[in-house]
Amino acid sequence: WFTVHAPPGTPAGEYRGRITIRPDGGGSGEPTHQGRAIDVPVRVTVYGFDLPAQAHLKTAFALMDGYLEQLYGKPLTPELRRRYGDFVLQHRLNPDDISRTDPPDLDDLAYYDGRGLNAFNVINMVEPRGERTWVCWSPLEVYTARFKEDLIRRLDPYVAELKKRGLADKAYVYTFDERGEDFYPTMREYFGLIKERYGIPTLTTAYLKQDPQVMRDLNVDWNCPLSSVYRYDDAAKCREQGLQTWAYVCLGPRYPYANWLADDPLIEARVIWWQAYHQQMDGFLYWGLNIWGRANNDYLIDPETDGPRLRWSISTGGDYAWLQGDGELLYAGKDGPIGCIRLANIRDGLEDYEYLWKLAELEGTDAARQGCLPVTTSMTQFTRDANEVSKQRERIARRIESLLPG
Repeated sequence: WFTVHAPPGTPAGEYRGRITIRPDGGGSGEPTHQGRAIDVPVRVTVYGFDLPAQAHLKTAFALMDGYLEQLYGKPLTPELRRRYGDFVLQHRLNPDDISRTDPPDLDDLAYYDGRGLNAFNVINMVEPRGERTWVCWSPLEVYTARFKEDLIRRLDPYVAELKKRGLADKAYVYTFDERGEDFYPTMREYFGLIKERYGIPTLTTAYLKQDPQVMRDLNVDWNCPLSSVYRYDDAAKCREQGLQTWAYVCLGPRYPYANWLADDPLIEARVIWWQAYHQQMDGFLYWGLNIWGRANNDYLIDPETDGPRLRWSISTGGDYAWLQGDGELLYAGKDGPIGCIRLANIRDGLEDYEYLWKLAELEGTDAARQGCLPVTTSMTQFTRDANEVSKQRERIARRIESLLPG
């Protein structure tokens, strides 16, 4: 596949061209020992409106330094880090990491802020990562008075600088990944610290009810249940109280819910974002873009020489040998990131979301939710026909154009 991008301000209309595929570097139409060059005709329709650089839906897809360091070495160069960040932003996602144990570089944040960043995690309040690739959560005994003092010592000057640079309004703190009721007292204490001392929203995938009273009691501003647990009516009650309800996928849920594992129908990676709008989710979280710790993932890919037949694995292995593509939407190229076709569909779905948002600005949220119905009517009822998704996107685009002045 290839991607065609229309820069903002491109005049509306139909554009035609061609893509020439030259096997083994041969000239157009000239035979080589591997065959002839192929011309692929391309027709692109540009609509009479632009999509914003900054997405309206918050995302938290973890791009982990630990896995980057394993293949590119330590320390990561600023150029490489931003190459990955730019690539993620081009796919309408935030260059973020819910597992980070060190706050993100302030200059990087300022750079991304002008390129579409809409949310970022300040820190995962767990024990330091050290030489490990990542730390998801820490046991309760970690949360001592000394740990809390060290946390405050680190965050006080950092958050002050965030506010000075005008970045604090995009900050949040994520912790207590998929923890249960035994963590509630600690959650209440540490999230309370973040809210009271810094005024920064808190986000968690801990197991708790989508209930305003429960969230306020635990000092949770943004609750993030698994997509199969998300409930529209409950989320609406939370929003009425100024709280947010996100959703996430990981190794689950599976059928009849949508996901973007490698053996799921590819269109599901796009349909999820129609569901996000229809269900009025406030954000979407994914645990890893680059979980590379799998068999044979020990070298940098050279697209010029390695071709499509890679030793790289997308199988989790071990007890999860059946699991393909979980946490792996990026591949490590010798000069930077290589995306997968699932990530391209995620990007297209996030663009679809912006079409729906634009329609809502012109006709209201109810009309935009109605516009989702040929694609999805619930979390388990949705089309797997890619043509139907494309047709509905075109219908919405034409409706938007008809409503615009002039």
